[in-house]
Amino acid sequence: MNQSSRKTIPSESASSFRWRTLLIGGAILGGFAVLGTMLGLLVRQAGAQVAQSHLVFTLHTADGTRITAREHPQELLLLYFGFTFCPDACPTTLGLLSRVMQGLGADAKRVQVAFVSIDQARDTPARLKEYLAAFHSDFISLSGTQAEIDMAARAFDVVYRRTPPLAGPDTYGFDHTDLVYVVDRSGRHVQTLGTHLKDEDAIDRLRRCLNAPGAAECCHQAPSSAQARLRAAGATATALSAPAPTSSTVVPPPTAHPVQRSDSQENP
Repeated sequence: MNQSSRKTIPSESASSFRWRTLLIGGAILGGFAVLGTMLGLLVRQAGAQVAQSHLVFTLHTADGTRITAREHPQELLLLYFGFTFCPDACPTTLGLLSRVMQGLGADAKRVQVAFVSIDQARDTPARLKEYLAAFHSDFISLSGTQAEIDMAARAFDVVYRRTPPLAGPDTYGFDHTDLVYVVDRSGRHVQTLGTHLKDEDAIDRLRRCLNAPGAAECCHQAPSSAQARLRAAGATATALSAPAPTSSTVVPPPTAHPVQRSDSQENP
């Protein structure tokens, strides 16, 4: 056959090749985006299931009443871990909870605020009673053996660590998680209140928990550098899954007074 009679197939232009490459690359990237979205949804659903799981802990009031995730006096149990010698985070949060209880009006009777002491050596029942009475007459304290307190802390992934004293032996403090955990009657962790919330936002979240049991979503927050330092230092409890600000204390305050915060002091 004569070479001149052979048919030649025109080669693909460089422009067409680039467009085809871009289309294929876009399809691949789009596929990864869809996959990432699906994985994110699965992770969020798994987190919600963990947050809604039934908790296991046992603590006791000052008069010896047993309190568990499913055995507590009201529809909602609000737990806050702290210590009475705390000069900043604890009184600020308890002041917030005091205003929230006032703002709930008649619904406040359906809510129980409980302060879980992480300082057994200094937080005696008498001191706890006097301390909490400065914020609200219905606030109660919860305590137990060190193992029981640690179990309750692990149930909520609370971090706390004793800090060295600067003066006498009783001037130590604690780095600790500054979050309020909401537990319903079925023993589920249904809401987490960050202390950056405005009063009306916290009140609204609790009303939704009361009016639509089981429908409230947990408030997940981004890790903070403070919690990262606690993890690195080997804090007493497990690492936090919903980290928040911490408090460090060395000198006890002269009296316990609620700390009032203006809107300008709220974190964005």
